[in-house]
Amino acid sequence: MKITDKKLGGKMLASGGFGCIFSPALRCHGSKNRKKNGVSKLMTSKNAKDEFAQLSIIKSELDKIHNYKNFFLIDNFSICKPNKLTHSDLENFDKCSALKIDKNNINERLDDLLAINMLYGGITLGEFIVNNKSYVNLIVLNNKMVNLLLHGILPMNKMNIYHNDVKDSNILVDIGDDIGGDIGGETLDENEKNITINNTRVRIIDWSLTIKYKPFENQPFPKKWRNRPLQFNIPFSVILFTDLFYDSYSGFLRETYSIPNKDQLYIFVRDYLYSWIKQRGWGHYKYINKIMYMLFIHDIDDNVSNLEIEDQKVYIQQNYTDKYIINYLVEILIHFTSYKSDGTLNMRNYLDSVFIHIVDVWGFVSAYLPLYELFFENYDKLTNAQMILLKKLKTIFLKYLYEPRIESINIESLVNSLINMNLIMDFEIINQRKTNKLSSFRKKYKKTTSNKTTSKKFTMKNKKFIRQ
Repeated sequence: MKITDKKLGGKMLASGGFGCIFSPALRCHGSKNRKKNGVSKLMTSKNAKDEFAQLSIIKSELDKIHNYKNFFLIDNFSICKPNKLTHSDLENFDKCSALKIDKNNINERLDDLLAINMLYGGITLGEFIVNNKSYVNLIVLNNKMVNLLLHGILPMNKMNIYHNDVKDSNILVDIGDDIGGDIGGETLDENEKNITINNTRVRIIDWSLTIKYKPFENQPFPKKWRNRPLQFNIPFSVILFTDLFYDSYSGFLRETYSIPNKDQLYIFVRDYLYSWIKQRGWGHYKYINKIMYMLFIHDIDDNVSNLEIEDQKVYIQQNYTDKYIINYLVEILIHFTSYKSDGTLNMRNYLDSVFIHIVDVWGFVSAYLPLYELFFENYDKLTNAQMILLKKLKTIFLKYLYEPRIESINIESLVNSLINMNLIMDFEIINQRKTNKLSSFRKKYKKTTSNKTTSKKFTMKNKKFIRQ
């Protein structure tokens, strides 16, 4: 079964909310050479200065974690004013949406921009999955991801540091020079050459949204968690930390004159969700709906599956996406609605007890979405093992992301769920090796039989010829 990818990108590494990544690195003003083996993140001067200062603070903390260089890309950063961008620099510049500058006026706006330069850290996790579709590589990658969670993300969170934007495009996979040859074909695509990746490093990048926050110490509420839109890689509950929610929910509680029941809360949260989207923008809502579409479209009945795709998406939105978001928030309000001494609404207990412990783990789990999407795009061609993997991933997403949560994620359970995927891939590797050996044996047997048959026929003809 040949798995294909339907969303190959261009040469620009990324365009995020605050800047655009260029590879190779941009040339700094006054310098004749580019940073060797480097990339540049072009940003507004203010955002670049803020992120560079943040990087310095984060590095001074995270370098205390054992083998931190294996988990975080925070070394060898520099900042400079960029030189004029060349024609090759501007290739695919139209994909750089973060700066609101086009390639026709970029060189006239350089005084407003700065470049943060860093060493090349590899390709994004999503790109790696698309380009290295072998069971061997996926097992290695899965082990590295679990290692990143246990020895990188969790120790970081214990230091009260929260990356706040973990996702597949903010995780780089660097295989270095350790690339082997074909080792036996254990691959999702039988035509794809396999590679070995023993010294792979999987590291987190982009610290622009990182937060340092100590719970239960009455610190100011972190601004980077306030008034945020829905994001696919952040718990839905981030939209409970908005001015609109505080005002709306406080008013709703005053009007009910009693503790609202679940049905009343559902209606309130539904109305609030739509109001917040209208005020703040879609955020990642449409992508969340795409995720729900991939998770549930094969579960719906024939009447819905026969609809046009856009109508199917509307059905998924109304019957899955909105319900999952609303139920997630309702459960939190049932258990964590409280008031400060002055009578105002207090969501700090939820923030300190639950949210900070799941925000980066949620992002980590969401980083497996490209693998699920790869299986989904090739659904009709999946082997039995691949179908099992797809269902395992679906279970992981539902259990650790989308089901209502009022406590921290059980890390041991999550890790076991991820490691269990390796068992399925190991089993498939063994089966493929047996199949390859059997196929090889059959080819040799066929060749031997063919030679014997040819020899026998030749002999018979000779005998016949002799008899004549």
